[in-house]
Amino acid sequence: MTSIVPVTKDRHTNLRWIPIHDFRPLINSGFVTLLNSELAQVARHYTFGFCRRNDDFIATCILGVGDKPHLFLNEDGSWLENHYIPAKLRVLPFHLEPGAENGKSTLCIDEKLGLSSHSSEGNHFFTEGKPSPALREIMNLIQHIQLDQKASDKAFRALASAGLLMPWGVDLNLGKFNATLNGFYQVNTELLASLPGKDLEELNQLGALNAAFLQIFSMQHIDTLQSKFTQTESDEPNSSPFSSGESDKIPV
Repeated sequence: MTSIVPVTKDRHTNLRWIPIHDFRPLINSGFVTLLNSELAQVARHYTFGFCRRNDDFIATCILGVGDKPHLFLNEDGSWLENHYIPAKLRVLPFHLEPGAENGKSTLCIDEKLGLSSHSSEGNHFFTEGKPSPALREIMNLIQHIQLDQKASDKAFRALASAGLLMPWGVDLNLGKFNATLNGFYQVNTELLASLPGKDLEELNQLGALNAAFLQIFSMQHIDTLQSKFTQTESDEPNSSPFSSGESDKIPV
């Protein structure tokens, strides 16, 4: 039986929900997709690149490698202090379920992740028959994500159409091991520098130029990623960050 259910007064008026504190189950791959509007905050701490999604591209943050996908989390799964949490993780355990008939989306919650087991802990879903302030905040964030996703798609599509995205094998020195993360694209800095002013202005109008510069800037944090990995590396001489038989080429 699914734990994802619509948020309704009948079901949730007398229940409470709790924000996610343990992010480990949510980023098992070590990668999280991003919105264009949050790239400036992301680039302060993390490396990100672009990945293909069908005919489009999405910005993707690298938070871990191999069997260590949680390099920016504390031991209890909470996020490192003063480090930005991507919007698509902050909105959990809620998400919108597209409507099959009328096209309207339904606010849902994963009760396994976010339902409080104590009647006195957590946030109310409803107060006096209306969405609580905490729930309204979540609804506003989800609405922002929906709108920003469309703008992000246009911006990243513009980068690709301008020929600015080129394949990027992210080479990592992990102490005893080396790895290459495949499936990423980076900004072609030489081509970017050669674009005429008119093309740059068009990219700027879409927010694509800012995304390009931030992707380049974020690459400096590869050293941080490698350092965090080696700090958590096992003392066992033959330990590997990859499961048995797995290549050091990690597809995204």
